[in-house]
Amino acid sequence: PTDPCEKARAMAIPRSALNCRSLVQEGTFGRVYRGSLNIAGKNQEVFIKTVT
Repeated sequence: PTDPCEKARAMAIPRSALNCRSLVQEGTFGRVYRGSLNIAGKNQEVFIKTVT
């Protein structure tokens, strides 16, 4: 079995690649923002979940 920490590191996205534009929803466990993800010069619209 693969180490869970290694799996998490492989899925991690650098914060510099994310652009949070607007708050969509706020709840008990965090917030959801609408924004964009820029990886390798490709820009994609995304929702970003933060956990508090």
